[in-house]
Amino acid sequence: MAATYTIPLNKCYDSLSTGIPMFWNDEHLRNEPYPNPSNGTMVFPLEIKQAGIYDLRIYDLNGSLRKFITKGITLEPGIYHVQWDGIDDTGAALENGTFTYVVSQDNVAISNGTFLIR
Repeated sequence: MAATYTIPLNKCYDSLSTGIPMFWNDEHLRNEPYPNPSNGTMVFPLEIKQAGIYDLRIYDLNGSLRKFITKGITLEPGIYHVQWDGIDDTGAALENGTFTYVVSQDNVAISNGTFLIR
């Protein structure tokens, strides 16, 4: 199976002015939390393509659930920005370290990644 991708010229960037073309899909940036690393407060951009019930959870690297940011919210297609203050489910600020976030739709994980808190 083959696929063809067209990246508009305004979405292509030169890597550090070396003259070597570097293709970067800036649409991907919508799904990455920022700032990363964070001092506690973060924004999770979510691009929702299908209506459904969504959750956003934070786990430590041991797999322990640290924060249920959104639980069972119904979202229509669109772009959302979820702000989180870095506080876990016990009311304490998360310690420095690496954490994983999971976005799930109707109890099926559809997106995940990692971020740092310093």
